[in-house]
Amino acid sequence: MKTNKFELDNIIAITELNSELEVEQASSLIAKFKWMQKEDETLKSLRKHLVSLIEKYEDEHWSDVDEITDEQVEKSDRAEWFVEQHNLFTQRRKEIIRASLKERNLKQKDLAHILGRSVSYLSEQLNGVRQFSNNDIKILRRSFKIPLKELFDLYMEEDVRNRVKEVIKEYPDANLELNKEDLVYAENVI
Repeated sequence: MKTNKFELDNIIAITELNSELEVEQASSLIAKFKWMQKEDETLKSLRKHLVSLIEKYEDEHWSDVDEITDEQVEKSDRAEWFVEQHNLFTQRRKEIIRASLKERNLKQKDLAHILGRSVSYLSEQLNGVRQFSNNDIKILRRSFKIPLKELFDLYMEEDVRNRVKEVIKEYPDANLELNKEDLVYAENVI
């Protein structure tokens, strides 16, 4: 399984940002880390690292106003929109999980115990800084009866989308397709 570049444990190893999407993902994490670092001081150094990566990217791609293209601005806008949609999904999922806990008279620390996580680790998962594992998803689905569509962000990574887009052309009679937004995003944002 491919590792997520922006998974909490991988951030310090990032040496550069390569797209508008990565800049927006880093910006989103910076905002989350700002308020989360009150509980976890280690996030402060990760936040500074991401800030320096964004500054480097912007110096390379946005410093000369005369060289900025409409396509570049459009990619930036789409990346911003996508990250915003992902953040809305994460917030909605957190609210659904919290409502399910409240309905059962449980607290976040109880869920952490059920999942075999520390409270801070679960907090990072709920805030979209860490991913839920497959087992976490199974427990939330089966024990708390949370629908899978509320637990999974259905976004496909660029390499997967591109591969599937090409392969499904080989099966014209099978009526296979990707969501239009997935294809537009894959072709135009990254």
